Amino acid sequence: MQTALDVAMHGGLMRFSKLFGLTVALGLSVWAGCVAFASELETSDVNLAEIDLLDRYWIIREEYAPPILPCQPDAPCGETAKLNVLPLQGGNPARIRRIYGQMAALSAASNVPDPHPDQPAICAVSAAQSAGVAGVYVPDGWNPKRLTKSAKNEGLRGLTAVQVDLSGLPGPRGWEGDFGADLQERVITRFEEEGLRVLTKDEVETHPGKPQMAVYLSHTNYDTGCWWSIFSSVTETAVLTRDLNVKLRSGIWSQSVGYSADDPDRSEFDAVTVIIETFLADWRAANALDFEVTNVPPYRWDEAGNLIPNEDG
Repeated sequence: MQTALDVAMHGGLMRFSKLFGLTVALGLSVWAGCVAFASELETSDVNLAEIDLLDRYWIIREEYAPPILPCQPDAPCGETAKLNVLPLQGGNPARIRRIYGQMAALSAASNVPDPHPDQPAICAVSAAQSAGVAGVYVPDGWNPKRLTKSAKNEGLRGLTAVQVDLSGLPGPRGWEGDFGADLQERVITRFEEEGLRVLTKDEVETHPGKPQMAVYLSHTNYDTGCWWSIFSSVTETAVLTRDLNVKLRSGIWSQSVGYSADDPDRSEFDAVTVIIETFLADWRAANALDFEVTNVPPYRWDEAGNLIPNEDG
């Protein structure tokens, strides 16, 4: 059921008529490519002909990404758009109305279709509230602060590819052969055998989350007597739950291995291969059918890009 909104859009400025003397909530969100305005009033509740109307104005900012061609495997290549909506408030209300009228006249003079084919759709708030998927911010809706902390290695779930390049990793003193290149060949072979694609530095820039694996090797210091140690991590881009405008690179997996007197013959090369196998084992476990997901959204996106009920929710 549609809310009592008189909608007109020209060049990103949107006017919504508010029912005078009745409460209309100010909540709004962007859901599944449409703009949802939270309203406590529906057209069935009142005869609009008997009520005076006031205008409210909203400004929309669209972050548009054109299609990326040619498409790369496992990479988003279709066009995407993210909408941000804010109330246009303060200043001179009469001036805002004039700007709206000028934009309307300019659109009409330029033969711009009304409604414009690219204008965001207005969807029902109830649909947005029931979605509960990442990116939805509505009253009593999805809130990242309400999520339970995910289990260890759950960040590996759904990972289909990772960028890793160990070809430049220097070997220990006296190592025969190309230490880094041989390790990189081992990584590519094992990852491909497991079904995990190795991304190049260029490919990872367009891959969701930009996952990267790094290996840091501290060689034995014969002057101090400190033995070698190795640390590896997998990182992805992430946002802070306290401030969703802060985007960082954060670790989703890590492992460290060092010299052990119990296995003095294990080399640094062998230790890196142990790290690789440990990562693959954790990745398999996180993507197993019986893996218990901590936070299951009630809805999910299917392969066609449609929002459907999540059977696991």
